Amino acid sequence: KEWLMMKKINVGVFPCEAENAYELYRSLQYAVRFNVIGLASKVEHCKFEYREIYDGLPYVFEDDFLSSFIDALIAKKIEYIFPTHDSVAEYLKEVEDKLPAKVLCSPFHTAVLCRDKEKLYRFLRNEDFCPEVYALENLVFPSFAKPKIGQGGNFCQFLQSEEDMKLLTRSLDDMLFCEYLPGIELTVDCFTDRKGRLLYAGARTRDVIKQGIAYSSRSYPLSDEIMNILLKLNSSLVLRGLWFCQIKKDACGAWKLLEVSTRIATTMNLTRHKGINLPLLACYDALGYDLDILDNPFLVRISRSLQTKYELSFDYRTVYLDLDDTLIVNGAVNIKMIAFVYQCVNKGKTVVLLTKHEGDVEEYLKKYKIDTALFAKIIHIPDDEKKSLYYEDEKGILIDNLYVERKEALKCGLAVFDVDAIDALLETF
Repeated sequence: KEWLMMKKINVGVFPCEAENAYELYRSLQYAVRFNVIGLASKVEHCKFEYREIYDGLPYVFEDDFLSSFIDALIAKKIEYIFPTHDSVAEYLKEVEDKLPAKVLCSPFHTAVLCRDKEKLYRFLRNEDFCPEVYALENLVFPSFAKPKIGQGGNFCQFLQSEEDMKLLTRSLDDMLFCEYLPGIELTVDCFTDRKGRLLYAGARTRDVIKQGIAYSSRSYPLSDEIMNILLKLNSSLVLRGLWFCQIKKDACGAWKLLEVSTRIATTMNLTRHKGINLPLLACYDALGYDLDILDNPFLVRISRSLQTKYELSFDYRTVYLDLDDTLIVNGAVNIKMIAFVYQCVNKGKTVVLLTKHEGDVEEYLKKYKIDTALFAKIIHIPDDEKKSLYYEDEKGILIDNLYVERKEALKCGLAVFDVDAIDALLETF
């Protein structure tokens, strides 16, 4: 009860138009203490993910960004900010003393060090897990070229010979040339509390990578060698809150560091589904709480595919819903359809169950544990009557598996949906 009475703390996410920003929202959307607000320079897919967005901000490199950003933080009463891009983390930490909110990531000098791999490798050059870096005049093949400042594997190139240098699309001055690491690659999600203690580390594979995101990933056991790398990073760098690093095995099977980042990673959702919600922990750490980690012993594997959202050009007040083969399909409750019914209840829309079911409708619903109170009306229609006789709301829609019913409803001015089209009506907030 005390928790429920506490004022909600507004947490901003900038930029919120990115995959890892969507994961941040999903991590905090049900947290009772926090309200998540997206901050955006442009709004595209994020409007389908976030309940609340402040848009129209200048880009971070524009002259009027800082003043506009401060105005947004004040207008939305935002107390904490999660940066979702490495350059944004670096910039916001640099100007944090001018902001009316706290930036939830590692300190400025750590963000600078982690943003530039050349600086990071130079800082860690005496560590055996630091990869070998080649000067152009001493380049060894095979080797690996990557931008000094970059992310997501963009502009990286495997170099097998001098001829491959022609494939580089960035200036040589912007590139770092490192030893080629042929082994398995891992991302390790970590959390360091306000006292500098490494409270959590969890490794995951990067089995299928597209556009820098792991589309297939699984939990991976931490070895003593990996833990020693993490503890060294935690003691050498000044880290705070959530962070991650990527490591890869060299030709001899030893782990080498690829990068360290002070922002959220998209695939931290794997860690979250093991029971460790790193963004939520970061919020409580910022509030000064002493934290405890509950790490489930089971392993998790995730597989991604493209996710589609829909925006319809009309609104509706009433849903006319069929029962057989629509709400109940193949002898089971259609999970998406019942979720949509509850969505309608939450949004104050009317749901009318229209059915020609053979038998007692209420007993049938009871069999499937569906409460009749979900529906404003339950209309049991005789076989010889048309459903169109019962359409009373011109701003209604019909969801029905039968083509003939949808055709008739469309003539009556209703929008119509088959069972497979429910995704266009479902929200995911």
